Amino acid sequence: MPRPAPKRPALSREAQKAWNRLNRRQRAFCVAYFDSPNAAAAYEKAGYKAEAFNSAAAGAWRLLNDSDVQAVINGMLEAYKLTPELAARKLWEGLEAGETRFF
Repeated sequence: MPRPAPKRPALSREAQKAWNRLNRRQRAFCVAYFDSPNAAAAYEKAGYKAEAFNSAAAGAWRLLNDSDVQAVINGMLEAYKLTPELAARKLWEGLEAGETRFF
């Protein structure tokens, strides 16, 4: 059964053009990476096959260095009013959380 296409985020005009140039797995990688900035896990969640963690990390690194992927990820950060610094701080807060609450 084919995977559904990732939901298109609200993006700026430039980021939208970059989104349109990406294939289905590249789009899925951007969405997965935005949800959880573990690049290797996002690579595998997007449907790429990797025999080992190092292979997934190398594939993710190649994607993160693609100008269109960078434009989409930056566009997503901008759309949700997140700077890379704020996103990193939120990630660290989540990692340091001693208690998790579900609402």
